[in-house]
Amino acid sequence: MWGAGAGGVASSDAPAPPGRISRGGRAFKNGPVLVNWLAFLMSSSSDRPDFVPEYNKPDAPGLHMNFDNTVSLYHIVRPDDDFETAAQDVFALLKEAQAEFPDWPRVLYLDIQGHARDDERLEEDMVELQQEFLLAAMGKFFTALALPLVSVVNPGDQVNDLPDELVLQPPDAELPEETAWPKE
Repeated sequence: MWGAGAGGVASSDAPAPPGRISRGGRAFKNGPVLVNWLAFLMSSSSDRPDFVPEYNKPDAPGLHMNFDNTVSLYHIVRPDDDFETAAQDVFALLKEAQAEFPDWPRVLYLDIQGHARDDERLEEDMVELQQEFLLAAMGKFFTALALPLVSVVNPGDQVNDLPDELVLQPPDAELPEETAWPKE
């Protein structure tokens, strides 16, 4: 599965953590997102998902119902947003989409403004937001994601059982044992 389980550790059938997703030192070490996406691209058409949504980026941020019975979630990371703000904003939009359009296929469209370094590459936090958080940890909750770094279709089924809250910790912090997932 390209969209690793919450916490970024690859898992094909592992359940979501009970009520939380954590960001911490161990949380994103093993996310094989890019390698598995390449394998997906090279797979035969019989191995690919039955449903691939139309690319239909909305004109304005927010939730948008589409004619193909999907819901588009469009978020713009603003220049003054940090990783935590952007992550919480996307998670809130995801929760709103599930409440308003229960179990509909979801497509996330993300733009990032004002987070480029002098060499015009994205700042590290914004790369981490896309690779480690959105693809590895949250990817399973979407049918597809259109990000500045990559656009992907989830080859598995979209997970609709969302965590109750998003708990973020500093990248080098140890995860509390009661919320660490998966259990080691």
